[in-house]
Parts: sequence; C-alpha cells; structure tokens
Amino acid sequence: MTDAKQLAAIMIKAPKGFAVCAHFNLRTMETHGIAAVMFKDVKSTEQALAAKVVDATSQAKALGIKSGMSVREALQKMM
Repeated sequence: MTDAKQLAAIMIKAPKGFAVCAHFNLRTMETHGIAAVMFKDVKSTEQALAAKVVDATSQAKALGIKSGMSVREALQKMM
C-alpha cells in the first residue's frame, strides 16, 4: 500500500555516529553513549542531508556539532 502521507523513518550512519529523523529517541542514544543528531520534516535521504540539525546528543556536541548546522556538515564531523 502506498500513501502520499506515509511516514519515512530515516537513519544515516557515519563512522562516529548517526543522523536520525524525529521517529528515533535521542535520549536513549544519549544513555548508550551514541553521537547522534536529529532532523525533522523530510521524506528522503537527499532532503535529510540538506535539513538542519534540530537536536543532538552530548556526544555529538563534543564533536563540534550544533543545532542549526546542516545534517551533511554534522555527518562530516562524525567521519
């Protein structure tokens, strides 16, 4: 079944962490020591890479990642 409103759960892995959509739980990733950033309102990987970081775990922040930077830039910091 395909629906134009069908939700997409997107996760992009980098060597030092992840970029995830809002369907994932950053608090859980934080407690497991995972560097992760969150983005919202995207329907494809291409849109995710262009999206802005809306939240990040402390482990991601330690890599120099900040809210408002592009997900692509955040992933480069996780390389």
